[in-house]
Amino acid sequence: MKEGMRRSFNFNGKVTLNGNRNSNIPPCVEHMERQLVQTLVTLYPGKKGEVMKYIKLAGYENAAAYDLIDRTVGHDAKTEFLYKGRPRFPSKIGKAAQQ
Repeated sequence: MKEGMRRSFNFNGKVTLNGNRNSNIPPCVEHMERQLVQTLVTLYPGKKGEVMKYIKLAGYENAAAYDLIDRTVGHDAKTEFLYKGRPRFPSKIGKAAQQ
């Protein structure tokens, strides 16, 4: 086999592997986010400060932390304490419309 053909096959294999890896990462991250917030709500029921502390340690700040809570556990009886005193952040739709 010629050297050029071998390199071509090797490149195609790397592209395929990278594409597979990149398509598998988002569902894994979503699962990990959901598990993190569910675990924190279970371990610290009624302790918003503790839950928010660990969410911030995971790298989420302010509005992103509340977005994480919304998309993972949502608003129900078990998570009511996370919504008390929640600051109002401008919606992303409103910002896009203003620009």
